[in-house]
Amino acid sequence: MKRFWHRAWRVLKPVLEVAAALVVLAVLIVLPLLKGATPQVKNSLSGFAESPLANTGPLVGDLNAIPKEVACMKSYAADPANNMVNYPPVIGAPEHTDSIHTGVYPCATWTGDSKGPNQVLRYKSETNYPGGIVFVTFGGPNDAYLIAGSSGLEVYSPGPYVSKFNPSTGREIWRQPLLNINVNGQWNPAPSMAVGKDGVYAAYGPHVYRLDPVSGAILAHEEVPMLDGPQTDANFDGFHIVPDAQGHILIKTQNRVPGCRTYGNFALGACPGAPDANPKTTIAVLDPVSLAVVDEIKLSQAIVARTIVTTYKGKIYAYLSGTKTLTRVLWDPETKKLTEDTSWAPAYLLDGQGPGAAPAAVGKWIIANANANPSKTVPICAFAVSQDDPNVSSRLCPWGTKMPVRGASESVTLASFSTDPENSLIFMQDWLVPGIWAVHIDQTTGKMTVKWQRDDITMGDYFATIGPAGQRVLLTQNVLDNTPAKAFAEDSNYQETLMWLDEKTGKTLAQGDATPATTSGSLINIGYGGRVYMMGTQGSLFIYQVAACNGGVYIPKSIGGSTCPSTSSPSPSPPSSPSPSS
Repeated sequence: MKRFWHRAWRVLKPVLEVAAALVVLAVLIVLPLLKGATPQVKNSLSGFAESPLANTGPLVGDLNAIPKEVACMKSYAADPANNMVNYPPVIGAPEHTDSIHTGVYPCATWTGDSKGPNQVLRYKSETNYPGGIVFVTFGGPNDAYLIAGSSGLEVYSPGPYVSKFNPSTGREIWRQPLLNINVNGQWNPAPSMAVGKDGVYAAYGPHVYRLDPVSGAILAHEEVPMLDGPQTDANFDGFHIVPDAQGHILIKTQNRVPGCRTYGNFALGACPGAPDANPKTTIAVLDPVSLAVVDEIKLSQAIVARTIVTTYKGKIYAYLSGTKTLTRVLWDPETKKLTEDTSWAPAYLLDGQGPGAAPAAVGKWIIANANANPSKTVPICAFAVSQDDPNVSSRLCPWGTKMPVRGASESVTLASFSTDPENSLIFMQDWLVPGIWAVHIDQTTGKMTVKWQRDDITMGDYFATIGPAGQRVLLTQNVLDNTPAKAFAEDSNYQETLMWLDEKTGKTLAQGDATPATTSGSLINIGYGGRVYMMGTQGSLFIYQVAACNGGVYIPKSIGGSTCPSTSSPSPSPPSSPSPSS
């Protein structure tokens, strides 16, 4: 009898093991569905899902850090001095941290070791987002959104859309299309978006939308009349929540030369006669719920780049970089009127420089760059001007004042300077000229001096800084192999790495493996628990997390992009089943 049962067990055991495995598999698929999650199957929303080969697995972030980040943001956003009035108290606020686009994330967590070697884990999104991703923003640790479908570099049909995604995997939860450009021929530069207390906002062309953050349904829509130029040649390219009692929405247009058929953001400078022939910019204030126009005015010149909004001496100002001068617009919440302040219009460009990207602010100083419209004669400079007096200014030109320079025959920026007002720092970059610069500004006199420079880095996107003021880490992209201009402007045929630097010295703390090109002029999107998000031009969202080599699980480059030396771990060989959050 014993022999019989022994033989029977030899037959039944593998069958029972298979049955048990099937039960476990069914639980793994069905249970997430019962909880409202998305199973690991083909994405029915986009029709396309990628198998994330050569990746570390989903990155959940440092779960112990997230509650601290949430509490920190509530305190930080509540202080009006931090320019987040009416913004949700979340990491990754509308477009770029705050209403003056500093790029500072004081509550974000540095998960690496500032004194030892680090590894950079990378995960490629499980959903592909066609047309390119433009912005990533958050409504909280578990509420992640992006706008895609028009990267500003190419024609994509049918047009832009907003998606909610899983912040650990990049897998799409819902998608809401906004506008079909096949129907009305709308010009297709990059759109914009934000998360506010009344929903998720998006703007594309002359259209503005408010979406339900849970379902993605369109709750409100407004087509804002243009005050100069055709509707189809205009695009609302900046999104601000105004620091007034109602939390109004402030937006402004960039405009293509009428009749020009050039698409993407390059139309702003490539159309015949541009930028001088571009229609004048429309700036508008909208009701945050209905999106009805409260007031709008036509500015005295065309504005290519985005706006910053700040409160200075009790007044709410919008600052913009015009084709000739800097521009200041006053918003009066009592009268609900916009007014261009023509008494403050400093000339900020040297002869030969093109108009700049969005300005920045450090204390009373407005900081402008140049060459958002490219220049072949004069590199980018930093121009600081007082909000009190447009005649009080200073200038710093670290690349000099004559092209060519450092092997580059053209200078251009697609992103504004980033700043750290608390540490009186400005960070400068050029898309085609090698080198990045950390510049100190004296907030009393406006004088600027170089703190440190990195000649080995080429950077065309926005910087970001994370952590408390005395221990900040600077994040930058680095374009590899001194990529020629043609690969930038036409093909996006280059590779980049993401780097974490010591803000005080510029020393490299961590560097990821090379990835395909990201959306030009894009943000380094900071998330929760140490996670960082970059947008590939081919529709992939790259999720990063730094981990110290000492005491961690060693992840080799072959499955995720480690920078750990093999001697940093007693067992450098890859584990058979690495932890997703290692």
